Amino acid sequence: MTTAIADGEPGAFLEPIADDFAGDTWQLDRRGARLLLLREMRAHERLRARLVDVQVELASEDRATASFQAVLTGGSGLLPQDGGWYRVQTGWRQANGDWKLINASWERVIGR
Repeated sequence: MTTAIADGEPGAFLEPIADDFAGDTWQLDRRGARLLLLREMRAHERLRARLVDVQVELASEDRATASFQAVLTGGSGLLPQDGGWYRVQTGWRQANGDWKLINASWERVIGR
């Protein structure tokens, strides 16, 4: 998903998001997540995401959680114009061999 953001490919970013996704922080569904992504892609020529401190826990064969910190930046030049640091919690479900993002919540740590 981070590569899809950097490559400006919203479809590739959205592919692992489940149809029943719930973005708890802003009450987003899958469509809302898509609109948010498109808005940010239009506002910034370049978007980047770097994940750090990634921790994955398997709850069962087909359920997992992943928590991490994300540094998100956007801009048009060599240096980013905007940025933020977030703490993120996600839930995942495996179906037909693919992992799908079913929920996410996040809080801003630093940035605007």
